[in-house]
Amino acid sequence: FFFFFFLKKKKKKSDGADIIYQTATKFVGGHHDLCAGYLVLPERLRADGYGLKMQRTRHGNVIGNLECWLLLRSIRSLQSRIRTHSMNACILATFLSNEKNSKYINRVYHTFLESHPFHHNAIKYFEQDHLYTLFAQLHANERGSEAKEDDKEKKEKKMTLHPGIISIVCSNDQVSQILPKKLKYIAYATSFGGVQSSIDLRIRFDEQEDSRLLRFSVGLENVQDLIHDFTQAFAALDTLPIFNSKDNNATNPTAPPTVSSTQPTPSTDTPTQQKSTKFRWWKKN
Repeated sequence: FFFFFFLKKKKKKSDGADIIYQTATKFVGGHHDLCAGYLVLPERLRADGYGLKMQRTRHGNVIGNLECWLLLRSIRSLQSRIRTHSMNACILATFLSNEKNSKYINRVYHTFLESHPFHHNAIKYFEQDHLYTLFAQLHANERGSEAKEDDKEKKEKKMTLHPGIISIVCSNDQVSQILPKKLKYIAYATSFGGVQSSIDLRIRFDEQEDSRLLRFSVGLENVQDLIHDFTQAFAALDTLPIFNSKDNNATNPTAPPTVSSTQPTPSTDTPTQQKSTKFRWWKKN
């Protein structure tokens, strides 16, 4: 299994995997300045390293001195960083999934949300942090809600350290293309797991992805600044014709825009020619 987040330290044997392959480039490194990874093996495979020690000896695939130093530097702040990544991501996932943002966002995927298909698995398997429970309680009190201490599932939900990655499915292609460019604090970049928040349009790198899908890596910034950034970006989207023009289905932004008589006729290019120009919009920018 491959993971870029953290599992519980203690698991039942039935819950475990033979080998866990985890990247250290993303959240463990956390600063976009190193490439590394590691394997976690069970005791029964640790004697010969599942043949991995011999492979390393023969092929020499070990990280360099600088990467080791950078990794040690990052590990010292790992627990604090992961806690903040998780807190910010949970708050932002809740904000983005709010009904008032449905004009721009069709769906939000994050394991903190009960709508996520693997929400209960995340509570079961992901690492937990007791200080995070205190934060969740304080945040609930600010909203005026009362936590039910006798509800075990809710208590576990508060303790779980959820990933710092949020998947956003926008209402249409125009929103997914324009929204990242309207954000001021959040970088329009493909890397994730670092101290700075970043967002990218996945179809730019994999044409089989949903053209409305954005991957949002939540950083360590003040969460209110990130919420404000999305708020101003949504306000900027409201000024676009797809939202404020009657001729462009303002009441239903997910509907296809009306074709005017001044628009050119559909392209007669062959499928090969059309594919070569599919992503021209982002190359020009």
